[in-house]
Amino acid sequence: MERIDPLRRLVVWPIADERAAVEDLQCRLAADGWRVEQPDALTGCKGRDDFWNVAGARNLVVSRSTFTWWAAAVGDALWQPGTRAVICPAPTPGQASLPTFANWAAIPVLSPPAGSG
Repeated sequence: MERIDPLRRLVVWPIADERAAVEDLQCRLAADGWRVEQPDALTGCKGRDDFWNVAGARNLVVSRSTFTWWAAAVGDALWQPGTRAVICPAPTPGQASLPTFANWAAIPVLSPPAGSG
């Protein structure tokens, strides 16, 4: 995320399937100096709201999730070329991965420290 906003001026909207994961990420990001808010309620359905919030985001850091991949890909059609940043995990040798697009920055996934899981 620092690659998109090294000064941490942007608002961060953590979106995930698991509420506990979102809450944990919100706490970690806030403790690290990021401004964390809840995503907009657009349709009244959490899944659709999450999809359209991801699609409409100007700057994204996505996981290896087909849900976020599709939302990010649809969102590319909403933005003019060069006005959006999408950061995604780089393919890992020996693991299945989703395709990336020329305007997406693929970043190698860091392994968690030994004994952290």
